[in-house]
Amino acid sequence: MNKTIANLKTRNNSTNSASGWYGDQMLRRIIPATAFGLAGVVIYSACFPLKQVLNIASTGLLLAGASFITGGFLGFIFGIPRTNALEEERVNEDGVRLPRNSYKPNTNLEQISDWLTKILVGVGLTQIPTIIVRFNSMVRFFAGYLGNNSAMVACIIIYFSVFGFMMGFLWSRLYMASAIQAAEREAELLLKVEQRIVKEVKNKVDEQSEADAKALTLVYRYLNGAELASQNELTEAIKKASADVKVTVFERAQAFERARWNDPKKPDSTAEEREEIKRVIPIFNALIEADAEKKFHANYAELGYAFKDQENPDYVKAEKLLSQAIEMRDKQGKSNRYRIYEFNRAFCRIMINKNNLGSFSKEEIETDIRKAMTKYKDIGTRVPLFREWMIANNVR
Repeated sequence: MNKTIANLKTRNNSTNSASGWYGDQMLRRIIPATAFGLAGVVIYSACFPLKQVLNIASTGLLLAGASFITGGFLGFIFGIPRTNALEEERVNEDGVRLPRNSYKPNTNLEQISDWLTKILVGVGLTQIPTIIVRFNSMVRFFAGYLGNNSAMVACIIIYFSVFGFMMGFLWSRLYMASAIQAAEREAELLLKVEQRIVKEVKNKVDEQSEADAKALTLVYRYLNGAELASQNELTEAIKKASADVKVTVFERAQAFERARWNDPKKPDSTAEEREEIKRVIPIFNALIEADAEKKFHANYAELGYAFKDQENPDYVKAEKLLSQAIEMRDKQGKSNRYRIYEFNRAFCRIMINKNNLGSFSKEEIETDIRKAMTKYKDIGTRVPLFREWMIANNVR
């Protein structure tokens, strides 16, 4: 069975190749045959006196050209390939049923060709005597310009019309059909590529939406009192989230933290509220891990605030995080902004020295206070810790 099919395919391929080869060879032979006919016209004109040579040669060549073009046009009309617009549907590699062509082909030229072919054949069969009379009249008309040789005129018209017809017909059959098929294959390929791109984009959008929803759900549930399964789960969820969702997570955690230590509607936060500040620590840790390029210094600063302002402050961790935030800020050319970083770092350094957890020099702390005072001028009198330190260290 398989052998029979293989032999059949081989025979079909051989037939197609032979057909294409003979048609192509025929098309190539028309050109020298046409040149041979033109040479005959020139040789014929050379038989006349010198004064008539150019007149007869130019008339003969123009008549030959007109006959060739007319025959070529008729051959083109007769040879226009037909588009199979009613081809059955098929199933593509993705299981989607699609028509062979992704568009409805424009068949106006084919319809015109069909109409003209039927009209020409019909008129030709019914008006043969009239056509012969008209042809003889045309031959006699041109004979006066070609040395009164009616036979030569008839030969030129028939010879070049036939070869022109063959040229137009073969070109239309061999090359126009191939061009149409190539265009259809290209359109089908583009359709497949477009479908694949749309499918991939849709899948990515769905995956991204799912990842965003997961990250937001984890953060909101955790800030509302739910238990966090693990730091790794939260970190991976935020890493996969989109940039907009990461910003939303940052703003939500920041608002949660500030509402528990700096709410202007109430004088001071309670111990319970300060204890809740610890909930933002895993979130800012995840945001820092998700920031592979280390672009967002605010993540480090907010995490430092959380360690500083929680019920049981960790000033050492807070100072390190604030120092890293300041370093990143300065590298980005924003050293004159976010002076709140120096304010909080100075606070942490004073508390570290006070609790004997480290040793920062007077110059380091004073530098932070001076920089903070460029933005917050009254911290030396408004903040008790700073006021006491400045008095004790004779700083004005």
